[in-house]
Amino acid sequence: MGGDAKARAREVDLLKFQIDEIAALNIQSPDELNALEKLEELLTNAEERIEAGGHTRERISGDGGLRERIDGIEDDPQRLMEVGGRRKSLIELQRKYGDTLAEVIAYQQQASERLLELESHDVRAAALETKLLSSEVELAENAAKVANNRRKAAPHLASEVSKHLSDLALENAGLLIDVRGEDPADDVEIMFRANSGTNWHGLSNVASGGELARVMLALRLVLTSGPPTLVFDEVDAGIGGTAALSVGKALSRLGLSHQVLVVTHLPQVAAYADNHIVVDKLDDGNNVVSTLNMVAGDARVRELTRMLAGQPESLSGRNHATELLEQARNERDSL
Repeated sequence: MGGDAKARAREVDLLKFQIDEIAALNIQSPDELNALEKLEELLTNAEERIEAGGHTRERISGDGGLRERIDGIEDDPQRLMEVGGRRKSLIELQRKYGDTLAEVIAYQQQASERLLELESHDVRAAALETKLLSSEVELAENAAKVANNRRKAAPHLASEVSKHLSDLALENAGLLIDVRGEDPADDVEIMFRANSGTNWHGLSNVASGGELARVMLALRLVLTSGPPTLVFDEVDAGIGGTAALSVGKALSRLGLSHQVLVVTHLPQVAAYADNHIVVDKLDDGNNVVSTLNMVAGDARVRELTRMLAGQPESLSGRNHATELLEQARNERDSL
């Protein structure tokens, strides 16, 4: 709706000229040129056609057999000139505005609509300006509401997430959600510190892979929305013992509402899975192939024993693996 007022004025003048030029000829139909061509052909050499028709009539019937056709032929040079002139004018319109008269008519309609649009420019611009101002006020009000809600929600979310960190082997870690910027406060960053008394830094800048994965796990335990499938890798990095069991239990709880895929080397975490898939790499000297095999029952006990003791046949390892599975099963059932 902006642009150059002089350019609009020039376009208005051009459109008026084009519309008037087309309207002046008052096109009768999209097929008028064909009709004029046939009429011009009939009027051309009309005298010869009348004479030839008379001879033909006499030969066929001797009186009136072809009279209607002959009487319909006019020997009118003035009319012929008018028809030829109109044909030329219509052909000139086609040269300017379309390949056919139908396209010329369509162009006239389009030009008329564009002219109306240009001539009502000031009225429409004023209406849009009013609507724009109203929208800007509404936008500012909503932005303020969003910013206010974000600033209120940030401390609560950080507190709820932080409650899970100690269970995930991040006992002294802290989380802070910093909401910055003008309304609607789009500049939001999760701040993290791994130990008490240290400075706050952006989570993505200071957290290790394992810390980042565990913070994301804690976030997912608090937030109910999100993608239906979650993937965690290195969530158990640098932990073991009781912390590993806590991570396994947290993942199991998350698995109640999501499909959770976990890459782990810890048997304490693997024991909590509903399904256990073993990934192996086979190298025959020529090719390297990765295999995935589901393990269950005794095969799963053997795999957990291998993860625990390094020896699948270790009796103490098997007892420990069986105990882990039983503990995990009971805790899953209690969730």
